Amino acid sequence: MKNTPTRINLRLATCYWAFLLIFAAASSLLRAQESNATQEYLTINSRPSGAVVHLDGEYQFIGRTPFVVPYMVIGEYSVKASKLGYNNFSRDVTFSGSLPNTFEIKLMKKSRAKALSRSIAAPGWGQYYSDRKTTGAVWGAATAVAVVSLIKTQYEYSAAYRDYESSLAKADLGGLSYSERLGIFGEVDDAWRNLEKKTDSRDLNIYILAGIWLTNIIDSYIFFPDYGNEIEVFQKFSLNASARHDGLSFHLQYSLN
Repeated sequence: MKNTPTRINLRLATCYWAFLLIFAAASSLLRAQESNATQEYLTINSRPSGAVVHLDGEYQFIGRTPFVVPYMVIGEYSVKASKLGYNNFSRDVTFSGSLPNTFEIKLMKKSRAKALSRSIAAPGWGQYYSDRKTTGAVWGAATAVAVVSLIKTQYEYSAAYRDYESSLAKADLGGLSYSERLGIFGEVDDAWRNLEKKTDSRDLNIYILAGIWLTNIIDSYIFFPDYGNEIEVFQKFSLNASARHDGLSFHLQYSLN
């Protein structure tokens, strides 16, 4: 009977340690299951981060990188990413769901040189490329109007030139009386004056089109956005209000930084 307390203590200690071992094993199993469940989700990263991502496939998802899709993504998806100041990313990707289930996106930064080259190729394209879509549309419309006007004046010039050549051919005909020749010379003079007028009109349209093209190129280079360093003017202002014995006091502050 004297050994009974010792045996009871040993049994309690054994139960205690057995409980701890079972609890630790159960906790480890739960953590492993949670870890595996987390790793099954697709994680989309981008360089730089903060890009808006669209996934279009069996399901549709949208988020901002780093983006953990709250669903096991398996199958073919169209992945698109965009960020101000960077070229858009688009690719068709087949996800298998195997680990590591991550997808990396590298965005290429827009440059002043690329905007310039696009504006040389087509007015307004460089502005549209640099996220100045309204300005690009204006340059494109102005160029289209100038091109249509140039085509019209070129057609009128060609018609006037044919009339002038025709009147000269009549003047070379033989057997004409003096009065007939005077009439033909008057016709030649009128045709020449009309040709000069149409030539000036065509040349003016050429100069206008060239001016639009050149100004558009300069605009795309000089006014290329300074991505990352632009701060709206109104964001520099702050309005503070404080209570006084005679009412409210307002203070308008402007930050130079």
